[in-house]
Amino acid sequence: MNTYLATAASPYLLDTFHSLFPRIESMSQYDSIFEPAKWQVATILLPGFGVQQCWGYNARALNTPMHLSSPFHVNDNVKSPCVAAGVKYLSGAPEIGNKQYTAGFYPWATQNLYVREITAVNNQLTTGYWQVNMNPLGPSPSEYFLADASKSFALSNCSNSGEWLLSAWYDGQDDGTGAGGHIWMKLSPSTNTMQFRTSPVSTLTGKKNILYPNPATNEIYINQATDYTIYNQQGQWVKKGNSSQGEAVDIAQLPVGNYLLKTANGNSYQFTKQ
Repeated sequence: MNTYLATAASPYLLDTFHSLFPRIESMSQYDSIFEPAKWQVATILLPGFGVQQCWGYNARALNTPMHLSSPFHVNDNVKSPCVAAGVKYLSGAPEIGNKQYTAGFYPWATQNLYVREITAVNNQLTTGYWQVNMNPLGPSPSEYFLADASKSFALSNCSNSGEWLLSAWYDGQDDGTGAGGHIWMKLSPSTNTMQFRTSPVSTLTGKKNILYPNPATNEIYINQATDYTIYNQQGQWVKKGNSSQGEAVDIAQLPVGNYLLKTANGNSYQFTKQ
């Protein structure tokens, strides 16, 4: 922007296809010699293949967008285009905030969130994908709705070190009553750029989202098969049992209050009985 004239700089026409929900990120310490791509756009395009895909543009290649959701998700409709700049590049270069972009997207039929790297120095995509969420998101709708194509997923990085990636997403678990349906976030530390595990039930940090709804009235559900023990606020166990994945646990007889559920593998989950 020109502060004195209050006019915008000349615009770039990036896309030649119908596009949705563009997201943009810029380098925090741009260096034209070492990091020629100074900004990155992630957006949803319909480039003639019949599905909504995630594509990206940057300053190195205005007229040659990158297919960010290819090849693994080439035939999937995707939502939630997002991008974060500045995560330290894998070579361990000392500069912060400059080495690469991390782009994210949500193939709605898979119920999982994915990210991949874009190297700023040569405009290249990494060959791998990293799955971010710990458990599948809520059931996908039977149809793809453009109106909610921007839902669910956001990325940011740590500007001071460039080594931590923050992910945030909506789990889609609302049962229609207002119970469930939470926003989650995960800060993934690494000496490299990213070290997300590809398993849908594992992650570097955080615990599995296995207990819902919360608060609850008559029953809760545990999204894995496990033995469990429920403790009250005084640390006394009030219920023990075994649950198959997705099986209801009856809490109707428990007094109103806060409880702690511990699973056989040692994870703990707090919930409220209303």
